[in-house]
Amino acid sequence: YGRSQFVDPDKTDDKKDKKEETTEAADDDADYLDELTISTGSDMDSDHRLLLQSVLPLLRSRNAAVIQAVATLYYYLAPYGEKHKVAKSLIRAVRTNPESQYCVLTTIRAIATTYPELFQPYLTEFFIDVTNPNYIRKLKIEILTLLSYESNIDRILREFTYYTTREDKEFVAEVIQAIGKCAVRLPEVTDRCMMQLMQLLSSKSQAVVAESVVIIKQLLQMPQNLEGSQNDDVIKQLTRLFNKVKNPKARASIIWVVGEYVDKVSMYAPDILRQLAKDFAESDDTVKNQILNLCAKLIIKNPDQTALITQYIYNLSKYDVNYDIRDKSRMMRHILCNPQGKFTVLNTHARQLYITTKPTPNIPIPTHARFAIGSLAQLINQTTPGYNAIPDWQDTIQNSELRLIAIEPTPDIQQQTSYASSEQGFYDDYIYDENDEYDEEEEYYEEEEEEDGQDVTTSGGGQFGGQGEGEDEGWEVEEGEGEEEEYYEEEEEVYDDGDFGY
Repeated sequence: YGRSQFVDPDKTDDKKDKKEETTEAADDDADYLDELTISTGSDMDSDHRLLLQSVLPLLRSRNAAVIQAVATLYYYLAPYGEKHKVAKSLIRAVRTNPESQYCVLTTIRAIATTYPELFQPYLTEFFIDVTNPNYIRKLKIEILTLLSYESNIDRILREFTYYTTREDKEFVAEVIQAIGKCAVRLPEVTDRCMMQLMQLLSSKSQAVVAESVVIIKQLLQMPQNLEGSQNDDVIKQLTRLFNKVKNPKARASIIWVVGEYVDKVSMYAPDILRQLAKDFAESDDTVKNQILNLCAKLIIKNPDQTALITQYIYNLSKYDVNYDIRDKSRMMRHILCNPQGKFTVLNTHARQLYITTKPTPNIPIPTHARFAIGSLAQLINQTTPGYNAIPDWQDTIQNSELRLIAIEPTPDIQQQTSYASSEQGFYDDYIYDENDEYDEEEEYYEEEEEEDGQDVTTSGGGQFGGQGEGEDEGWEVEEGEGEEEEYYEEEEEVYDDGDFGY
């Protein structure tokens, strides 16, 4: 909805200087509130600014899902200068149970593909702990690869080297592959990555050596390494490890390097081919394919020293169990050796067939989030039912008045409102108190006592005033009867006044 209503805030501003390097954050969180302040430099829509300002306090939540939702909103709607505000909260959300940690790390990985500088100050938070499960380790390795930079590559390489001492071979292979990805992402640090891989060749673990050889072979094919003599020592050292490496994949990689750079190891290549011919029958099919390729390159460039060895290997492969090996050796024999003289044209162009420039290997590196960040599709890395992609920014500024929607109350709400107002008016006119009737009775009795006092005084005056007793007493009786009747009438009026249940 935000993308459909607002324009890209980075395009409305002038050119912004993005930070290339960030200092490592302190351990304390004293500057946490300072980072949460709103910067008003961007010329943004008022509703757009209100949206970003309203969700920012939610970063203090203890719920990792809430923090993740705010980070997603800032990733898609906030200007570049304010995206860093969600970094520290996401790092805090990582310190939770493994299940929630996996979701948060997936979001961080997706954000780091586009803005790795947001999390570079928190590099140590992604170092792998012994207690981390395998799926958390894999995510942290990928994040460390994305956060690698020329200023911190030495620290990351030291950490990766420490991880290669683990017993888990699959995890070790992923770590060594991560070193190769760092070299591909940052061509300026390729030499340092290559030196680190060469140090791993002296490891006692065959798995570490084998994977290092494969990655070195891929790095030698990179465009920045095709020219120059800086890799001659690397190639020569790989040829010396030929007899020590037993892993089929690593041996095949070494044979490929010898055949591809045969001019740099021309003194060792014939002897390497001789040693390979001795173990050809027991070798793996992958190694046999590379041996046949090496034969083709050596017989073209050095036929005097390798022609007989090549013929011997072709004879061995003629009776190989694998059909592909037999067919490939038969074709290469007729093209390269041409015993019957029937393939003159192919023999003339043999160099163009087997000695060519190889394409650059594809080392997969995530460059952007494939699915919307925070969605289920992004978590499981495949499309799910009901998934909607995030649209692009609007080209024109939308009228803010279109977002003002009048909400009319429903009839039920109106009825409840009128009922509440009527009840409130009734209680505002009179507030019932059960002590009111008792107060009225007390006033009545006080008035009665006063009247009784006046009657006694009148009767006494008649006796001592010289008048007859009969008249005085008769007058008192008649007045007393009238007062008694008035008493009962007033009492009935008291009990009948107001509906109080009497």
